[in-house]
Amino acid sequence: MICAATIRQALVAIPFAVGLLLSPGNASASWSSQELRQEVQRAPTPGEAALALHRLSLLEPGEVDAPVDPAVVPPASPRTLAAAWYAGMAMGLLGVGWLVAAGRRRVALALSGVGLSLATVAAVPLSRLSEARDLAIVVESAPLRLSPAEAAPETRALDEGTAVRIERERGDFVEIADARGTGWVPADRLARVVP
Repeated sequence: MICAATIRQALVAIPFAVGLLLSPGNASASWSSQELRQEVQRAPTPGEAALALHRLSLLEPGEVDAPVDPAVVPPASPRTLAAAWYAGMAMGLLGVGWLVAAGRRRVALALSGVGLSLATVAAVPLSRLSEARDLAIVVESAPLRLSPAEAAPETRALDEGTAVRIERERGDFVEIADARGTGWVPADRLARVVP
């Protein structure tokens, strides 16, 4: 038998948890899909056009017909994934609340299981979006160097518009990785896809 104190705790915890889940939903991007489409067309350099294209691919996956780093492109729009995650968590919490309040074990466990599974499925691509923070575009051609110094030997040149992954930063240099290897470039030659 469930005691009254447990029911009171559940009744307090559920709205609090739902409030916490819904509070990040107020965030917004600093650019829109329409602005990015215009920026791709009007960009004065290939590097700036590639940067706008990569940003657009994060907001509108499937709308971009250009080579974009596939590791960070979600299978659906971030809003759709976030809505699925919120719905799954709400179903899971509703199932737990139902279990605590009514004691209907089978239905409550099924509801919780389906809801939390939905939240997990939506969370995987959302977590991949965090990798976009390490993605950068070469906005001005730059030499790739062996170490973070102007006097360090060059290994090759990075073309404007090339997508690279930021590994770490040291002073005015950033260590990057791409399909051909790693090296150091001046930080002012890169722009992060997600600032």
